[in-house]
Amino acid sequence: FIMVLAVSLWFGETVLGETKWIEHKILADDGAAGDYFGINVSICGSHAIVSATSDDETETDTGAAFIFENHGSGWTQKAKLTVGDASAEDYFGYGVSIWGNHAMVGAAWDDDNGTDSGSVYIFEKNGSAWTQAAKLTAADGAAGDRFGIGTSICSDVAVVGADHNNGVGAAYIFEKIGTTWTQTAKLVPADGVAEGFFGAPVSLSGDHLIIGASGDDDLGPFSGSAYIFERENGVWVQTAKLTAGDGAERDRFGFGASISGNHAVVTAFGDSDTGTYSGSAYIFEKNGATWTQVAKLTEGDGAAENRFFGYGASISGDRAVVSAPNAGYISSGLPGAVYIFEKIGAAWSRVEKITASDGMFEDRFGREISFSGEHLIIGSFRDDDNGED
Repeated sequence: FIMVLAVSLWFGETVLGETKWIEHKILADDGAAGDYFGINVSICGSHAIVSATSDDETETDTGAAFIFENHGSGWTQKAKLTVGDASAEDYFGYGVSIWGNHAMVGAAWDDDNGTDSGSVYIFEKNGSAWTQAAKLTAADGAAGDRFGIGTSICSDVAVVGADHNNGVGAAYIFEKIGTTWTQTAKLVPADGVAEGFFGAPVSLSGDHLIIGASGDDDLGPFSGSAYIFERENGVWVQTAKLTAGDGAERDRFGFGASISGNHAVVTAFGDSDTGTYSGSAYIFEKNGATWTQVAKLTEGDGAAENRFFGYGASISGDRAVVSAPNAGYISSGLPGAVYIFEKIGAAWSRVEKITASDGMFEDRFGREISFSGEHLIIGSFRDDDNGED
């Protein structure tokens, strides 16, 4: 089978009270076999970033990231981001995030502080050009940390996850002070456990931050959890630990997590309510100072067709998006699907299922997703337009 990398961008337009999603497909200008273009994605307004972690720009699997912009006439590639100190198997682009004129790209297998210690690069748009503004590493970085496995940027604050730091995981806060990006905090869970994978993923929204820990064991081995941190008087403080109301071992709750103001979505792709690894997602809302689970989401198609619902998640306002990159694993061989849920009144309801118009065997449509207002970007890293993988 021929499988190559692509990304679908979807626009929401309100028509007679309903949302009509319009598909646009984007590819790298120099896409080639084995690049994995679309393995990680992020979107914010008219800017999007897409990574290709196995791009061989300088050496094998050094990786690359691509900036796309939309100025009313469609999405156009504006830049290909690479770095001068890349080495083979750095996998530059495994974590990406974009906000306005700032983009961050993780290279969690970079070796500056030891093998696979990891690093993150900040790029800024100056005029029409995107240029590297900083390279970030942890002040206490060490071999195997995988600093950069989780990335999120919002305004002049960047969060980096290192899910193997000290065997437990950590997240680092960097702030742009003047023209310099400076580490201002290191966050660790109050009750972290070995192989908890705290730090993958991270999601930042203003003064709210959610961090997944899908290997946590409160409700059994690898049942998972997610932690909420909030910035109070300039200091980041853990204010909540989230677990599923019906969590069980190997649910991997926290594998996907996204926050938007007082709403958060956390996924558990290993949940088996309707079949082995059928998956689920949970909505939490903040009321006063308390975060409360208000809904459990499932794909609604039946376990015979889907697995790993909840691999990816993104939330924006009263809409949550959850992906199932293995959807259709029996009938059509893993083309993948993405589900949109909306808060209608007090209830969260599924309102849309999105599939690629040209989805094929093992495309893995939805491995990573990102949602911003009326824009939704969906990676399909094994699509087949430019050569195998």
